[in-house]
Amino acid sequence: MLDSCLLTMIATNNAYKIQEIRDILQTNVISPKDIGVYEFNPIETGDTFEENAMIKANTLLKAVNNLYHDKKPYFESKSKILIIADDSGICVDLLDGMPGVYSARYATLFKNNLLPLNEHNKRLLNKMLVSVSPSDEENREALKHALEQTGFLISTAAFRCCIAYIVVQIDSNRGFQEILKGEVNGICSGVVAIKECGKNGFGYDSMFYSKYDFGAFGNVELLDLDSKTEFRAFAIPKNIYGDIALQSLQESFATISLEEKNQISHRNNALLELKKKLCNILD
Repeated sequence: MLDSCLLTMIATNNAYKIQEIRDILQTNVISPKDIGVYEFNPIETGDTFEENAMIKANTLLKAVNNLYHDKKPYFESKSKILIIADDSGICVDLLDGMPGVYSARYATLFKNNLLPLNEHNKRLLNKMLVSVSPSDEENREALKHALEQTGFLISTAAFRCCIAYIVVQIDSNRGFQEILKGEVNGICSGVVAIKECGKNGFGYDSMFYSKYDFGAFGNVELLDLDSKTEFRAFAIPKNIYGDIALQSLQESFATISLEEKNQISHRNNALLELKKKLCNILD
C-alpha cells in the first residue's frame, strides 16, 4: 500500500488500465474523468515511451491545477498528490521494434502507407492524431498484415511500459509544489503471432504469448539485433513448421485472468519499480 496521505491520480480514462493499476498498487486511484475531465487525450508526439508518458503526466498536472479549487473535496484529507502516466506498447523484433510507441495508432500508419516512419511521415501522422483513433481490432489486424508481408507468422516480441510520475505537495497558501519527478520501466518478453487466442484484456493481448514451447518451434530463423535485447530474438517463417508452431500457442495474455496477468505484465513490473522507489523516497 502507498502512503494514505497520498492521493494517486492516473493520467488515463481507459477502464482496463485503471483497473490493472488499482489492483497492482492496491490503492484507490482517481482518473481525469473523476475530476470532470471527460476528454483526456494528450497529443503523444514523443519518440520514446518515456517522452510520451511524461507528456501525459504533465497534462494531467496542469488540469488538476486548473480544477483544484472546484474539486477541493478530493484533496482535503491529502498532503501530497502522486500523478502517474503510463505509455506502453508492443515491440516486435522482426519489425525492428515496431509498433513500439505507435502501438495505439499502428493501423493509421499501416493504412496510410506511412511506413517506414521517416521524419516526413511522422509529421503527417501527428496531423492525424486529433481525428484518427483506430480500434484495438484495427491495430491487431495491421500487425498481422505487417508480419505476413515479411513472410513470417511468429516473432519474438516484448510488451514495454514506462510510467512517468510526479509528486506534488499540497500547500493551501502556495498551491502545488513539485517535489519529485521521474520514470520507471517494465518489460514482459514473449512472442507475438498472427493467431489470436482469448477474449480477455485489450490492445494486443490476444496476439501475445509470454508462455510458449520452444521445442514445438521446429524451424526458426535467428534475428541479428546487434544485442539490443537481453535474449536471442527469432522469427518463424510461413511454412509447415510455422503452422505447427501456431497450433502450439494456446495461452495468450487474453486467455489468462486479470489476476494472472497482473503478476507478470510489463505494467506490473513498472509499477513494482515505482512502489519501491516511492517507498524509499517518501518514507
